[in-house]
Amino acid sequence: MKKYEIAKSISKLMIKGLKIVRPQAGTSLPGHFMTKVCPEFIKTESQKIKNKTFCVTGTNGKTTTSGFIAAILDETGERVLHNKKGANMPQGIATCFLQNSEKPIDYCVLECDEAWLFSLYKSLKSDYLTVTNLFPDQTERYGGVYSLAEKIKKAIDLNPDLKVILNANDPHLLPLETNNTVFYGVGTVQNNIEELNYIPEICTCGEELKYTKRFYAHIGEFKCPKCKNQSRNAKYVGNIILNDDYTEVIVNNKYTFKTNLTGLYNAYNLLAAVSTALEAGISSDIIQRGLDKYKNVFGRIDKFQINEKNVIIQLIKNPVGTNQAIKLIKDITPSKLFVLLNDTPADGSDISWLYDTDFEYFKDYKSEVILSGTKANELALRFKHAGLKEEQFFIEPNVKKAYKHAIKATSKEETLLILANFTTLAELKDIMKK
Repeated sequence: MKKYEIAKSISKLMIKGLKIVRPQAGTSLPGHFMTKVCPEFIKTESQKIKNKTFCVTGTNGKTTTSGFIAAILDETGERVLHNKKGANMPQGIATCFLQNSEKPIDYCVLECDEAWLFSLYKSLKSDYLTVTNLFPDQTERYGGVYSLAEKIKKAIDLNPDLKVILNANDPHLLPLETNNTVFYGVGTVQNNIEELNYIPEICTCGEELKYTKRFYAHIGEFKCPKCKNQSRNAKYVGNIILNDDYTEVIVNNKYTFKTNLTGLYNAYNLLAAVSTALEAGISSDIIQRGLDKYKNVFGRIDKFQINEKNVIIQLIKNPVGTNQAIKLIKDITPSKLFVLLNDTPADGSDISWLYDTDFEYFKDYKSEVILSGTKANELALRFKHAGLKEEQFFIEPNVKKAYKHAIKATSKEETLLILANFTTLAELKDIMKK
C-alpha cells in the first residue's frame, strides 16, 4: 500500500509539472507511469465509484456523446468523473482517476478509444456501454470496421451484466448485439442535406445491403436480401429537426430535446446520450437541463470571434465526419477556408481518405483557401481534383504562420471556416490561447 500511495504522489506531481510546462499537457503520461508501477490502479480506483459507470465508444461522436451524458448526470446533483479532455486510452483514463482520487465519485462517464476498450475492460466494469457508430478510420491502426467490431465484442464479453446501447441504423454494430442490448435509431430527418455520393454497403455475408432510408454514409434503415441482417427495432426512436442554430430530437413522439449543436451527426450524438440517460432512469427535465448546460469541446463545431472576426472550427479525421462538417459550412458566405492536416501517429499516416471525402462541395468556392500542416501540399492537390484553382491557394505548412495569415486575410464581414485534424487542432488551440 505504501508503494501505491508513493506512486500516486509522484504521478500527481507529474500532472502539476506538466501543466506548468504546457497547460494542455498532462493527460496521459502520469497515468502511464501510475499503471506501470501499479497495474491494478484503474481497478482499485473504479471500485470506489458509488453509483453507475457509463462508457462511450465508436468512431465518430464519442466525445460529444459522453459530454452530453456527463452534463446530464451532473444535473442530478451528484459528483461526476469524466475524462472530458478526450484522453480516452487506458493511460489517459488513469490520469483522470488520479486527478479525482481524493474526492468521492458518484457517477463515472468515460469516453473510450474503440481499439483499447478490451484493455480497459480488463481493469474496469461499466454498467452501460453506448456505441455511436463504426466507420473506416486510421485503418493502418484499427484495421477494418468488422475487425474493430470483433475487438469491441471481446470487451463486451468480459462483462456479462453490461447494458449495451447501440445505434440501430449502423449495420457495422450488429455483431455487438447481446441479450442485454437496447437500440436507438432515427425515424425521420427534416432539413437534411443530401450527400454527393453513396458507396454501396456490403453485408457480412457478402451481399449488398438494400436501404429504405439512408441518412448519411451507411447509416439508415437497411436489410440484407440474402441473410437476416437488418435494422433492429429501436426502443428509442428519434425524429430529428435540423435548424441553422439548434437541433431538436423528438423521442418516441413523447419527449422533445434541444441542443445548440447543429448537424445530423450531432443529432445522432444527442439521441445516443438521451437514450442512455432514459435507460438509466433519468427524468426528461433533468436531461434537458443537462443539455442546456453542456459546453462543447474545442473543435467540435466551435463558433467564436477573434479580432471581431467570426470563426467556425471543426475537427476532421475521416471521410464521413469530414463530409458532415463540410455540409454545415459549405453555404456560409462570405468566407475564407482554412484547412489543416498532419500525418503524425496520433492522426494516422494514411491520408488516402481525402479522396473518399466530398471536397467537391467546394468546387464553386471563389475565395482564398489557406492550407497548412505537414500535408498542406497534398491538400492542395486534393482541392485541385475537386475543381478549385491553384491561384486560390495559400500554402504554408507552418501552422502558426498559416493561422496568422488566415486571421489577417479574413475581413470583419467574412467568416473564417477552419477544418483541422487532431494534432493541428491542438496546435491551433495553443496558438489561440497565446
